[in-house]
Amino acid sequence: MKLVYKRTLIFFSVALNIGFMVMALFHTFDRAMTRDERRWEELTTIVRELNLTEAESERIIEIMADFRKEVTALDKADKTARMEALDCLTWPEPLDQDHLHECMQVSTQMFQKKQELFEFHVLIMRRELGNEKGAEFFSRVREHILATQKKTSHR
Repeated sequence: MKLVYKRTLIFFSVALNIGFMVMALFHTFDRAMTRDERRWEELTTIVRELNLTEAESERIIEIMADFRKEVTALDKADKTARMEALDCLTWPEPLDQDHLHECMQVSTQMFQKKQELFEFHVLIMRRELGNEKGAEFFSRVREHILATQKKTSHR
């Protein structure tokens, strides 16, 4: 084989390997975001695509951030209540059913509060965005959720 052909093959081999390495690094760092971070990024992207003014976009993102903080706090309280209930079940002495029931009630209340908070949040979002932009926003969120469900159902 001629030296020129060997050098050409080596060049393409090196270029291909570099391409694979770049894509591997891209996918590694692309996946480095947590699920919550990816969701947040997707929602803020949808807001920015609504052609709102900068002030309106920032206001909507601020409303979403406040909602996110409140939901995170409720999730944390729910997780604590569930762990306390689970701890109660691990005790070697007879089960304290009243204490277990109280823990489960706290968890149920956290779920109800999250539902109420979500309803309140979407009403605020719809009011702030108006009918047209609000419908567009929630339509895009719905499309995104459906697309995500399709991707995960094929795994």
